[in-house]
Amino acid sequence: MPELDNLIKAMDCEEYKESVCKNCPYGYQKWDDHGDYPYWTCDEERLREDATGYLKLYQHLINEKG
Repeated sequence: MPELDNLIKAMDCEEYKESVCKNCPYGYQKWDDHGDYPYWTCDEERLREDATGYLKLYQHLINEKG
């Protein structure tokens, strides 16, 4: 599971610039080459998957206490 702090920081990042995403300090960059001009971008699908993993864990912990 990814580090929660990095996930939160990546989700808060609003600097979708090629150079920023290429050197993403949180590990959520991807090379998008589906169009005419490939570029580095934030891997939002992976962000969503990781966030969902933490939400499921949280839900499990809450249900265990209830």
